[in-house]
Amino acid sequence: SYDLRTAFSRVQQAGYQRSIAFSSFLPGIGFQGEVDRSRGSGNAFGPPGFIGQTVTNYRLGFVAQWELDFFGGSRRDFEASLAKFESAEDAFLSTRIAIVSEVTSKYFDLIGLRKRIEASNTSVIAQEESLKLAKEKYDAGLTTELDLLAATTRVGQTKANREELNRQSSLLENEISILLGGYPGEVKVTTDDFRGEIEQLVPSVGIPAEALARRQDVKQAEAELKAATAEIGGAKSEWFPKISIGAGYGRAGIRSYELFDRPSKTWSLIPSIQFPIFAAGKILANVNLQEEEQIEALLKYEQTVKKANNEVENSMISLNREQAAYDELTRVVESSNKATELAKELYKNGLADFQRVLDSQLSEAEIMDRFAASKARLFIYVTMLYRSIGGGYEVASAE
Repeated sequence: SYDLRTAFSRVQQAGYQRSIAFSSFLPGIGFQGEVDRSRGSGNAFGPPGFIGQTVTNYRLGFVAQWELDFFGGSRRDFEASLAKFESAEDAFLSTRIAIVSEVTSKYFDLIGLRKRIEASNTSVIAQEESLKLAKEKYDAGLTTELDLLAATTRVGQTKANREELNRQSSLLENEISILLGGYPGEVKVTTDDFRGEIEQLVPSVGIPAEALARRQDVKQAEAELKAATAEIGGAKSEWFPKISIGAGYGRAGIRSYELFDRPSKTWSLIPSIQFPIFAAGKILANVNLQEEEQIEALLKYEQTVKKANNEVENSMISLNREQAAYDELTRVVESSNKATELAKELYKNGLADFQRVLDSQLSEAEIMDRFAASKARLFIYVTMLYRSIGGGYEVASAE
């Protein structure tokens, strides 16, 4: 998935930013080599023998620079980088759960569509039998052409509805291919071996409030708030002096072959302090900026928590209501089938008109379609619940 790869790349970027921030605690050490050739003025004051002469200087050695973090600026920057790394990790996990949930929901939706197609196939077979019966009675002069036309119309409507379901199924399979990083039609989704049971997925107890703390978007918003708070400290540290120590050790001379002679040795130790006096309001503006960003991060965190509560509540409501509807449909499926068979038998014996048969078959087809769709929605709502609490829950045991 491209979304997942992008999120992982952001985790890598945040990791490198963390390493950069950590490096500010340690001294920087380097090697320096230099050759310069210059001519001094003949009219200027200088050492005897160098006035108006061309001189070549050779230098090489190690240099070091270390800024001492007396006022916590580097520490706050490092804390911010750690929080941003946590935020990137949580964003990656959130993206992964979102993709898994979306693929799973579409898979269950595809199962539902294919079950509805199976129910439509069953309805077509039953309606074609009724059409055959109506034609036999019409040929025998026992009924009018109206029954024959009505039966033909009903079969055509059901077949047309089936083609629409087939279209939706093909499009949904293409969507799953795209979500999995492929091209349309590249991934063939098989649902024939699916044997999931609703009772194995629905929790028998409520979702604890602590589950919300596991949600990756809540953890991500919390990490962003921590980063924004740390960046305020980093901005305020600019008001204080910056103390650093520079050092060097090497060799220097006017002849390259003399660089490693004992008299050519050089060293230096340079402590320094830098104190801001006038910055045209830049430091204060940056502090105010970071404080406003912290307020924004806090508002986002509060909004994310409320959104998480809402999603869990909605998922539970949808799951419970759909479970009740599924239970009702389970009870009426068999009675609807019996009603259709009874209507056909009465019509065959001349005790009921053909409209009764058509109505019974239409009712049975609608119930079978709703039953298949309801079962698929149950699995989809379980997936929504899984996503809303940040990755799932433990299903209660039989005890």
